[in-house]
Amino acid sequence: MKYILILLITALLSASDLFAQNIDRIIAEVEKNNTTLIALRKDADAELIGNKTGLYLKNPEFAFNYLWGSPA
Repeated sequence: MKYILILLITALLSASDLFAQNIDRIIAEVEKNNTTLIALRKDADAELIGNKTGLYLKNPEFAFNYLWGSPA
């Protein structure tokens, strides 16, 4: 009876390693397959790009005038 119990415990402990998964791999699979997360990611990326528009002047000008005379 002890032999069967030890064999069963050993089998259960070794089988637990087979079913263990890396949490990063699980999260990557969820991100890849979840359409809501994909849509939210694309929306956030579009908003980041939208925040960068309109920062510059449409038609910038530069003028220079030489002032004749003495600085005093």
